Amino acid sequence: MKKIKHIGFAIMLLLMSACGNSYDQTVEIETLGNQMKFNVVTIKAEPNTKILLKFTNNATMPIMKHNIIVLNDENAIDEVGKAAINAIDNRPNHPSIIAASNLIGPGEYTELEVNIPDKKGVYPYICTFPGHYQVMQGKIIVK
Repeated sequence: MKKIKHIGFAIMLLLMSACGNSYDQTVEIETLGNQMKFNVVTIKAEPNTKILLKFTNNATMPIMKHNIIVLNDENAIDEVGKAAINAIDNRPNHPSIIAASNLIGPGEYTELEVNIPDKKGVYPYICTFPGHYQVMQGKIIVK
């Protein structure tokens, strides 16, 4: 009977590991207190990989809400930032967006799965809470 329990436990662990997402890279990003800045502004990645961004908002002021929006084009930053002003949760529907996190308040946490395209280049990420996108930026460099 003891042997059957061990086999059952081993099968359960195997099934649990098979169900989980696998990521090529995990990056923890935080805000720098009440500043409109990410603590990580450059991420290096390989083409056609999957990254998990673990994002924590360390702000203490209630107005300091943040998100992470990953774009496929550096030239779209201004357009996406402006479109976010009137969008629900400041997440516009725009063809340049390849991943978008939830908007989180101070002390909150979210995760964002980013499927890195197979094309080498620079993929910017920004916060689209109104007034933040001009200064709250980073980039994923795909080589």
